[in-house]
Amino acid sequence: MYTPGCGLPPPKAAFASINVTVVPRTASLGYLTAWTSGVPQPFISTLNSPKGRVVSNAAIIWFGDVSTMSIFATDDTDVIVDVNGYFAP
Repeated sequence: MYTPGCGLPPPKAAFASINVTVVPRTASLGYLTAWTSGVPQPFISTLNSPKGRVVSNAAIIWFGDVSTMSIFATDDTDVIVDVNGYFAP
């Protein structure tokens, strides 16, 4: 649910500009993928951390009709997502 002033994109946002940071809990993180909820997971990597280091990367995520995103990581990790902008019609 969108609450004005909380930093989340409004429900009509088509895309969001995000920064994703991982803090791996293991010696390595194969990859992390962020994508639109409700569609199949893509075969892409948003970021990798093969040496288990803290890593961040910017991405633009399409929200589609659901205005939410999904995240998958191959290994145990903490994930921080910062929304730094959005595109609305």
